Amino acid sequence: MKEAEQNIGNQPYSEISQQAKIKAALLEVPSGATTLCKRLLQNDRLTVDEAQSVLFEATEALSGSAPFGLKSSPKITGHLGQGFESTGFIFDTKEGKWVIKIGLPKNCVSGVYSPSTNKYASTMVWNYRALMDTFQEKLPHVTPSPYFVIPPSGLSRHTTVQIQPYIQPTTNADNLTNSQREDLIAERTTFYYLSRSMLKHKRVMPDLVKRKNLIVGTTSGQAHYTLVDVGLFHLQAPTPVLNILVFFSQRLSLSRDLRALKSRR
Repeated sequence: MKEAEQNIGNQPYSEISQQAKIKAALLEVPSGATTLCKRLLQNDRLTVDEAQSVLFEATEALSGSAPFGLKSSPKITGHLGQGFESTGFIFDTKEGKWVIKIGLPKNCVSGVYSPSTNKYASTMVWNYRALMDTFQEKLPHVTPSPYFVIPPSGLSRHTTVQIQPYIQPTTNADNLTNSQREDLIAERTTFYYLSRSMLKHKRVMPDLVKRKNLIVGTTSGQAHYTLVDVGLFHLQAPTPVLNILVFFSQRLSLSRDLRALKSRR
């Protein structure tokens, strides 16, 4: 699949019937707990060799819009971690460091598309377009670019793969100047209000339940807020508990980030 474009298509989850949404909502907590426990007990984790095999196949499947160096002997060099939907790895190429996210066999939460489906892949593309449409003008560094999605139908492992640039986190905020902190405070506040506008107009917003989804990263030598996960909270998804967590995490995350930045001025 080529690099995600800005044009936004049909809203994800809009085709699910009301009856199916009610059923999925009732199963959200028990199914999520059961799936998560099984995953922890079975220790279902990708090895570096397995990830390398997926990486070769995924980069070969990229369209001509991808940088040529991205396909030239990419090599896994590190493990980023495992979330509810995918496992992340860092890999090196002639184009620098990149990240590959390999979808897990199924999603933990009932009512959310599984990474093993093409519907999940198309939703990730939709998410990226919605983010670009919302943030690109005022916060161009927030959304990772370029961003590629390879759907399950194009891979032997049959799961969605995402590829995006690696953003180096700013690990020591004490090294930031007062001017940089002021800029970051402005960026973080703007991000919050644009996220709320996104919820109002597109019925989605960035998921900040996981703290590391939004980081202060170094881009072209400058510190900027960057989303490293383009997964969005969808108001239409039949996940009431998750919806509440994501909604309130926005305000809590804003307060925490601003407090940390202001305390070092």
